[in-house]
Amino acid sequence: MLASIERLSRAAPAGPALVRALAGYLQAAVPGEALLLLRTDPTTVLPTDGVVEALPPGLCKPFWDNELLEDDFNKFVTLARSGVPAATLREATGGDLTRSRRYASIYLPLGITDELRVSFTARDGSCWGIAQLVRTAGATFSARERDLLAAAAPSVAAVLREGFYAGPTRPVTGGPALVILDAAGEIDSITPEAREWLGQLGSGTGMTPVPEPVYAVAGRARAARSGVSSEPACAQVRTATGGWLHLHATCLETTVDSPRGSGPSGGVMVAVVITPAQGADLVPLLALGYRLTQREQQVLEFLARGMTTSEITARLGISAHTVRDHIKALLGKVGVRSRAELVARIFAEHYFDRLEANLDREH
Repeated sequence: MLASIERLSRAAPAGPALVRALAGYLQAAVPGEALLLLRTDPTTVLPTDGVVEALPPGLCKPFWDNELLEDDFNKFVTLARSGVPAATLREATGGDLTRSRRYASIYLPLGITDELRVSFTARDGSCWGIAQLVRTAGATFSARERDLLAAAAPSVAAVLREGFYAGPTRPVTGGPALVILDAAGEIDSITPEAREWLGQLGSGTGMTPVPEPVYAVAGRARAARSGVSSEPACAQVRTATGGWLHLHATCLETTVDSPRGSGPSGGVMVAVVITPAQGADLVPLLALGYRLTQREQQVLEFLARGMTTSEITARLGISAHTVRDHIKALLGKVGVRSRAELVARIFAEHYFDRLEANLDREH
């Protein structure tokens, strides 16, 4: 499996092709009756896109309700941050699957008898994807299979990291756009621009009309309101055309039951605001993607704000020579030759005009 991942890394596919190839390698190494493999925003461990094979699309909502709102075993965030990236449900429950709400409400009716989960966590602790395989008819996953995925997790994370920014990038303009979800997670109201953007966030899993990233950030908002989680209810996602969007969710101040029925939050509606991602939104994500040091991240953030070398020098209390050294390091890590290219590569064309004028003042 590791050799296949290494070959995939050299081939450098992007987007859905990358995820499909990884899904094929996982299924070959650890066969199962169904598979979920999603890329994640490494700053929030929320899904951005991916594939689901042999699982009914109708399970998506209860699956994410369980993941984000209920107490259960082997949560992806827990695996990503525990240092033990892979685990089976049968082992976690001590062989008593009925202890798991996920098993009782989702898996039991489908005849699923074990689940193997893995968070693809890099050696620096950032999580770039998640996967889940299931078996039926009494079949279980072995410790060897669990350990195989755990050992492969850093390599898969590295491939996903490299592919996160691959492919063409096009500017996203307009917004902000708004989607209001009712208690059942259905669209209560939506702006025309939001409807267009939702179409560009089709995740490949069959979850419509509310794709995983939007449903998941709403779930995080509900989890925060109920005290289940303090994780941020936001994510940076790429559209089908390669642009970056920022999603942010907040619960509305209402306790009126939705006409569409009750949901996991007892009548609470959620507003999801969608905007073109700004430089400040992307800096933490880009810092992880390009393995930037803390100081390089600070310099990049100031460049995103349009600051000159002299302004960065005054802000950080370091010499102009040191600032230029950090910019030189940034150029090498991103693989560009000038600061203008750096800005264009990282923040895309819709940030370029504003920042280029400031960079030109350096020469």
